Amino acid sequence: MKEKIELRNIESLANSLLYINLFVYLYSYSVFNTTASHSSSFMVLGSHTL
Repeated sequence: MKEKIELRNIESLANSLLYINLFVYLYSYSVFNTTASHSSSFMVLGSHTL
């Protein structure tokens, strides 16, 4: 019975780590995209407003 509880804890820990990794990856990806295409996005915005 105790092994089952420990296994469940390990599974939940792995799931939370997976979600944290996914969140960090998405966050860093979006930050990289905004910094990389900052000037180009401004040019696109400028052409749309003009």
